[in-house]
Amino acid sequence: MSTFKLINTSNLTSDLRNVSAILNDLLKTYDRYHRPTYGGKPDKVIVDIYVRSMSGISELDMEYSFDCFFRQRWTDTRLIYNTTSTMNYKLLPVSIQMFSKIWKPDTYFYNGRRSYIHSVPHVNRFFRIATDGSILYSQRLTIRGSCIMNLRNLPLDTQHCTLLIGSFAYDSEETIYEWNKKSAVDVQSDLIMNQFSLIDASVGTQILLRDNRTRSIIYVVFSLRRHVGYFLIQLYIPCVLIVFLSWVGLWLNREATNDRINLGVTTVLTLIFVIIEGKKDLPKVSYITALDCFLAVCFIFVFSTLFEFALVHYYTKARTGDLNENMRELEDYIIRNDDSDTNDNEFSSSDIHLVYRPSIKRKSTSKKIRSKKSLKKYCRHFHCKPAYSAFQGRALKNIFYMNSVSQIDIIARILYPLTFFIFNLIYWIYYLYAINKRTEEERKIIWNDLKQRFLNRVNAQEIEKNLHNFTRNTHLAGTDDDRNEAESIAKQWREYGLDVTTYPYDVLLSYPHLTQPNIVSILDQNNNFIFQSNGSEPMFNEDDKSLPFNNIVRPFLAYTPNGTVQSQKLFYINYCTIEDFQFIQTIINKNELNGSIIICRFGKIFRGNKINNAEKYGIVGVILYNDPINYAPNFTRPGSTYPNSIYMPDMGQQRGSALILSGDPLTKHYPAKDYMYRASIDNNPWLPKIVAQQIGYREAREILIRMTGLSVISNWTGGLDQVNYVYGGLLLDNLSIQISSYNTLQIRRVHNVIGTITGHIEPDRYVLIGAHFDAWNFGAMDDGSGIAVNHELVRVFTSLIKSNWKPRRSLMFCAWAAEEYGIVGSIEFVEILGSRVVSYLNMDAIVAGRELMLMEMSPLLYDVAIDISKQVKAAYTNETIYEQWIRINNGDHNVGEKFFIMGLSAISDFAGFNQIAASSNIAMVYLNENDAKTIGAYPLYHTQYETFRLVKTFVDPEFQAHQALARVIGLLALTLTDIDLLPFNPARYHQALLTLLKVTKSIAPSSINFTSLQNAIDEFKTVADEFNQRIQTTLDKSNPIQVRIVNDQLMQLERAFQNPLGNSIQQADLKHTIYAPSRTDRYNARGFPSITDAVEDRNITNIHQQISLVTYFIRSAISVLHQPNRIQTTS
Repeated sequence: MSTFKLINTSNLTSDLRNVSAILNDLLKTYDRYHRPTYGGKPDKVIVDIYVRSMSGISELDMEYSFDCFFRQRWTDTRLIYNTTSTMNYKLLPVSIQMFSKIWKPDTYFYNGRRSYIHSVPHVNRFFRIATDGSILYSQRLTIRGSCIMNLRNLPLDTQHCTLLIGSFAYDSEETIYEWNKKSAVDVQSDLIMNQFSLIDASVGTQILLRDNRTRSIIYVVFSLRRHVGYFLIQLYIPCVLIVFLSWVGLWLNREATNDRINLGVTTVLTLIFVIIEGKKDLPKVSYITALDCFLAVCFIFVFSTLFEFALVHYYTKARTGDLNENMRELEDYIIRNDDSDTNDNEFSSSDIHLVYRPSIKRKSTSKKIRSKKSLKKYCRHFHCKPAYSAFQGRALKNIFYMNSVSQIDIIARILYPLTFFIFNLIYWIYYLYAINKRTEEERKIIWNDLKQRFLNRVNAQEIEKNLHNFTRNTHLAGTDDDRNEAESIAKQWREYGLDVTTYPYDVLLSYPHLTQPNIVSILDQNNNFIFQSNGSEPMFNEDDKSLPFNNIVRPFLAYTPNGTVQSQKLFYINYCTIEDFQFIQTIINKNELNGSIIICRFGKIFRGNKINNAEKYGIVGVILYNDPINYAPNFTRPGSTYPNSIYMPDMGQQRGSALILSGDPLTKHYPAKDYMYRASIDNNPWLPKIVAQQIGYREAREILIRMTGLSVISNWTGGLDQVNYVYGGLLLDNLSIQISSYNTLQIRRVHNVIGTITGHIEPDRYVLIGAHFDAWNFGAMDDGSGIAVNHELVRVFTSLIKSNWKPRRSLMFCAWAAEEYGIVGSIEFVEILGSRVVSYLNMDAIVAGRELMLMEMSPLLYDVAIDISKQVKAAYTNETIYEQWIRINNGDHNVGEKFFIMGLSAISDFAGFNQIAASSNIAMVYLNENDAKTIGAYPLYHTQYETFRLVKTFVDPEFQAHQALARVIGLLALTLTDIDLLPFNPARYHQALLTLLKVTKSIAPSSINFTSLQNAIDEFKTVADEFNQRIQTTLDKSNPIQVRIVNDQLMQLERAFQNPLGNSIQQADLKHTIYAPSRTDRYNARGFPSITDAVEDRNITNIHQQISLVTYFIRSAISVLHQPNRIQTTS
């Protein structure tokens, strides 16, 4: 039973009266003849179109039509209004009649024909006014526009129909038109046309000069590909069958004159009829179309079959008169021979029966048969037998009326089908290829439009939403939260339309105790605790209490062993670099370090190298802290640290891994699958052997003030107040220092999530975009920023796919597992993937500030990175990224040395791609300029304070830095996946090699001879320049085989620098001989790492050996760049 509810209309009536009052008030002094910004800047009109259907595409009239919702938005500040407490309309419901009373931009279609607005049941128009004076005007239109069509490839053609939109009355100084950046032209997903498919709808803007005035124009180009099915059924297949039918005459006897002529004439007339009927509805163009070409060739084949019979008939002269004459000669010859045989008259000549031997080949009748010699020759092939006269006559007649086949017919039976097959092969290959082949100008327009569509679709609000969702939970690798995040990523990507696969690995991970925190203590002589670290970070009132802080991971250093160590000796070793240890040995005796505990600052080098360096000196425990000189320079000033700024609070502590190996330590060099053998955890050479723990700098102060010894040099001094930094030794008052760690090692399952867009030309070549999704806690910056941008790139690229874009190469989106533990997930994936990677684009903690973008890359990518930086707007400025670099660089255009780091280290997911797959890779980050100079990251790195609030409040409030990075990485991915020739410049590697050689010479002993290495670098320059010149002058870019060869050379160039044995026994996982971390610091890529490590060892023999090896690999790279017919250098 239906129920009805009475509505109180009093509020509704009141609202309507309020609306009327607002409208009356707005229009009191309103002048609809003047622009909203009359006398000022141009009014901006934002347009978007939703295409519902498309039809009426006519080649005869050169026009097309489509039904759409056409929406315009502009702002008229004269229509700003305030809502009341009783009426809260954000969009004022206005009658369409009011539209005639306000100013309009006078939009019209420059190339439109007979367009109209729908009026059933009423005129389909929609009009609203927002509180800020912005106006939305929507119409349902059928737009018919002219379309200049090029039919040379008909019916295998693609037409590009343009719609030009602008103002009829106003020029570009008065009105500017722009497309809606969120959605310019949308097409209904089930749009179907009879003869065409809509493969693209690209948009753009331009300024048009018309009537001596510049006009602001926006345009949309509809790319329509014709369906060939109709023409196959109506023309192509019937014509082919008629051609086949005309060849039947080639198998008929040449004597069947009437049959062959009738068949030939019939097929010719039939084909003419088919051609006339098929072309009567097509435009009469003055040039030859693809269809004309096919029909003309078919006609030639059919007509030539008739002409072939005329030739056969003429040259063989199979005429009745000639035949009777030959018969009489043969009969006279037989009678004469019969009369001369007087001894044997048992048979008369009339009884001779001639039987033809089938093994003897007969040629066509010729004049030679008239001679007796010829008759004797023929008669030898017959046996004489008694027969009746009638049978004898038939036999004689069959001698000449046998199935006589002309040699011309025999040849034609093979030649005609063969040539027709070859023609079809050439025809279809050429024209099907021509469907996708565009002129360079068309390619440029389409490519620029694709880039613009991509840039417009990258949305900062979407990235913000992604980050907010990601930071609602913690993401420690190997936990339930980690598995749930992997499933969530896979689900979201599938919803976007990606082909997603999840790859599991069982790897060794490290965890702190659930209830017992790791602590650092100071004890008196009686082992009483006089100080203990807290083992955790405090919460602040400003923190979001809805977050699951009960899941927070306490501060620990992953993979460091559990246990308790205690010592009365405590030393301060600055940053724990090798240089720091070497220096302190000049202050104290080396043996004094043995059995001691040390304290040092985070920074300069990788934390795992700090601990590894300490092991070498017999140290039993390491304490690490974030010194405020780098992480909180004004910490003594109230409100200068978190939660009031981005700087580290005094109890903030940086978590991290101490593993100096990339990947799973139990399956080194191999994937951590269930079938793989695993090394023992005990005595594993890659795991740290000594206890280590981090503390806050407030806690570090309690330790440092109790140290004794000489005061340190100035560059060892930190920023703690009231602390005299000393080298250390025995603690005051016979105190002792103790570190207690409760870490555990466990094998846990982690999951990589990989989504793929398969390339349509080179599906076996991969461009990868990746970010890890594990974090020590909430991970808003590391790596929530990367995952948030990765989600947005998936959304935008799949939207391009839905608008019929197809990449040339395959594009992979990667969400890596367990990166924080030692780049585990990506290393395991690369160990399986192999060497089909073109480039890897890394996104790890990509937004740590908003002032400056830095890039770390292979030298091959330098040019394309510079080009893209000129196309993307920098965050919070009106400059491009490149222009910002120039300004910061004081006008110097040589930005490479300051903003580009050549070569990649081994501290993020690019490590495997750089050192194992040997692809050309890039990483980038937005930083604050001061942080870039001091710590190279951000102060709250790996703390529990990496929350959405931190990013939104202090780091990137409008998410412009995230958006800029998404655009740069996305354009790189577009370029690397879609353009024919990879944009790698080998000459840039020569410049990098020269720079590295200069640096290496400066640190090497003067006695070292670098001549062989210098010669190899010089030859590399020559060959690289020749290679680039060859590409510019001789490469046929329309030849896919030649393009593939060159691309393979460019891909193999980076691989040529790879030493399969590794740079050293200790660093077998680091194989790149040009750029790799040194033994003592995995944070930074060092040039010629094997040479520089040998220089540090002062081993002259090893230095020369490493120079020879690097020379060899450079010459291997030279061989790669040579032409294919010359694969080795002569040196």
